[in-house]
Amino acid sequence: MFSATAFHWLDPAVSWRKAASHLEPGGLLALLTHVGVHDDRSAEDEFRAAMNKHAPGLAEGWRPSRDLETILDGVTERRGNASQVWDWVMGEGRHELVDAGAPDLFEDVQVAAVVWKEEKTADELLAHFRTTSLYFRIGPEQISAVEAEDRRIVEERGGTIVFSRAAVLLTARQRAGGTVA
Repeated sequence: MFSATAFHWLDPAVSWRKAASHLEPGGLLALLTHVGVHDDRSAEDEFRAAMNKHAPGLAEGWRPSRDLETILDGVTERRGNASQVWDWVMGEGRHELVDAGAPDLFEDVQVAAVVWKEEKTADELLAHFRTTSLYFRIGPEQISAVEAEDRRIVEERGGTIVFSRAAVLLTARQRAGGTVA
């Protein structure tokens, strides 16, 4: 069973059990997502400040991006529970993905990651931003101010901004004899 950048939208009290119920014993669950990886050139703090200035409250609780080593170290610490690993990868609590019953459902949790750098112009950045759920949570009276501030941040850096991203793949085997309700 495979899910790409969508599993975090499901209720964890249902999603982990439902996924396990559709697998044969020993079957593989694969989850894929893309996460930001710390890069000093990304101006992350400035983008967060712009959001706080023009759409207060929306960026509260945002944690700074982590480096890949930190992400993978956290995976190792949580490997006994696939849902804890996925919650950590997705931002540790940001989507509340932990299910205490997941260890009874899945074992052999593995994570692989590939990091790449993206360079975007202001227009490219804003085009991407307009496809995110965050964009739709900003009021129409605030969106033009947020976009203008984001454009200014990029232009002050010579017209492009660099982001580091990681494609993260989690796999977990359905536990043989696991309890699936």
